[in-house]
Amino acid sequence: MPAIATDVGDVREIVSADNRPFVVSVADEDGFAAGLRHLLEDAALRRRLGAANRERVAAQYSFARCAGHYADLYARVAAR
Repeated sequence: MPAIATDVGDVREIVSADNRPFVVSVADEDGFAAGLRHLLEDAALRRRLGAANRERVAAQYSFARCAGHYADLYARVAAR
């Protein structure tokens, strides 16, 4: 799914690099509206960003990857 979002938390890091221009500052109402309009008008861009975001989430935030990170963290803490 393509995203238009405000730059809060880790949003910029979660979306794909191609989608980052659509992450705008919280106070940028005009930028948010322009990004939304751009996405609404360009179906090919929506598909491309959607695919890129899907790939990023699958690669970076899969259950196995997240569980592995937590297992590593707990092992390091337990070793102290």
